[in-house]
Amino acid sequence: MRTLINGIRNRPVLSFFVLTYVYSWLLWAPTLMIPMEVGPDGSDTLIWIGVGLMYLGGFGPLVAGAIVVKFGGGDLRTWAGQIVTWRVDV
Repeated sequence: MRTLINGIRNRPVLSFFVLTYVYSWLLWAPTLMIPMEVGPDGSDTLIWIGVGLMYLGGFGPLVAGAIVVKFGGGDLRTWAGQIVTWRVDV
């Protein structure tokens, strides 16, 4: 665990990209096995599960950014505050 934290601190950009791809593709890969046609009974539950997984996988950059900030020694509250604070030079 200590090696992983040191790796994140030493290479935050690389860690961000690796974590983004790992998180996203762990959620997106199962959707490749879902048939994209609706069955004769009209059940489209599997399709909606696939849509949900695709949607959640889109949060990969956000999740990876939070992990890198947390284990890189930053403050998540400050980081999240910077995301929602708009600074416009007038």
